[in-house]
Amino acid sequence: MENWEDLRYVLAVGRSGGLSAAARVLGVNHSTVSRRIAAIEHNIGTLLFDRLPRGLVATNAGQDLIRTAAQIETEIISAGLRVAAQNEALEGELRITAPQALILEHLAADVAEFTRANPRIEVSLLMANELLNLHRREADVAIRISSAPSETLFGRVITHQQSAQYASRTYIAKHLAALESRIHDASLDAICFILRETKVAPEIRKRFPNARISIRLNDMMAILSAVKADMGMIRMPCVVGDGDPDLARVPGFPLLPYHDVWILTHPDLKNVVRIKRFMEFIARAFKSRTDAYMGG
Repeated sequence: MENWEDLRYVLAVGRSGGLSAAARVLGVNHSTVSRRIAAIEHNIGTLLFDRLPRGLVATNAGQDLIRTAAQIETEIISAGLRVAAQNEALEGELRITAPQALILEHLAADVAEFTRANPRIEVSLLMANELLNLHRREADVAIRISSAPSETLFGRVITHQQSAQYASRTYIAKHLAALESRIHDASLDAICFILRETKVAPEIRKRFPNARISIRLNDMMAILSAVKADMGMIRMPCVVGDGDPDLARVPGFPLLPYHDVWILTHPDLKNVVRIKRFMEFIARAFKSRTDAYMGG
């Protein structure tokens, strides 16, 4: 096992437990991972994974190799972080990850302004709701909506947020009598954000005990489409709901606190000039829009 690329494939399959998931991590197709693992097993004369209906399960030899690969990966990444931390030039690659909603609302414009002012910095903007791993250098900077990000990362809150119940203007007009008169037996519709809850939100259930879930979704862009299709109401950040002319706040519901917006990086990278400059720039940009995030 002298080839680190072979170990990367073994590690990816071991972590994901399947060929397709490993392929997505490695940026190759399913068949490439299958052929590579089979070739590695053939070359070393040892079975590394049992092929079971539920996926690939590492054998004892496979588990040993996965542990070794993880240790090597940690050392490689650590060395890369140490080298990167010594880069004092305002140039080079900068990988940023953020949720879809933030990118579409303001972040894309912020990044465009930053790149115009810093043309030698090559920015990659990764639109992802899942949390990319900063410790494995999947991204250099993460902008996350969180109440408690990892204590092993360096960063700060760049704005607090509030939220409200939103629906399409046509949905509100259709049910305005119930919403304004507080008719408790009205059968209103609620859209469910699976990542936050699985039932009708308590503030809706309290006013309308007969409210029902019309659809459950796990993506904010899909939720916006459902709201605009008159499928019901949902609590969302004010900066998202107020920023869409097709939506309006549902009458009778108060503003509620929402998760803060954080900007984060690996502690070893906090003094890299291009990362430090970007984090300071974005913090100022978000601070200038605090009123919008707080529902003012």
